[in-house]
Amino acid sequence: MQRPRREGPRTDLKQSIMVSAPPSVVWEYAAEPEEGTPEAEMMRVVREPQEWVAAEPSPLPGTYTDPCHEGCFRSVTVEGSTVTVSGQDGEWDEATQTGPCLPGRPCFSWRLEGSLSADGLSLTCDFSEKTGGAVGELVGTWDAAGKRIVWPDGNAWTRVG
Repeated sequence: MQRPRREGPRTDLKQSIMVSAPPSVVWEYAAEPEEGTPEAEMMRVVREPQEWVAAEPSPLPGTYTDPCHEGCFRSVTVEGSTVTVSGQDGEWDEATQTGPCLPGRPCFSWRLEGSLSADGLSLTCDFSEKTGGAVGELVGTWDAAGKRIVWPDGNAWTRVG
């Protein structure tokens, strides 16, 4: 024999739950706590959600100098999790292992996009386009003490602005 099915929402659940609760439990419909009580503060927080942990902005955006490219500046900008790194380089000198930007010497501009780490303290960028494939993806890490970005090859860009 099949039991009859109940149609529509069950409105008796709250009452049945409260009836089975221990005697120390009290429930009042649409109750408002007294101002200044911990309960009132809890209700305020529940009704007015807020950002409890604000993310610190990344320290990476800025203008940098590069000791391997004297006189050539580097610019780092951050938009969400995308990092744009741009700059100028002079002609590379194998003897000095530098590519300075000097007056009267040719320079070329470049621009690369990469990604920002979740904590905002490092960036990942593929330098193969800039270097003709000689250098690939690198991770630059923020050094707060030196206010610079340190690269795995030992190079470090120092912030100037």
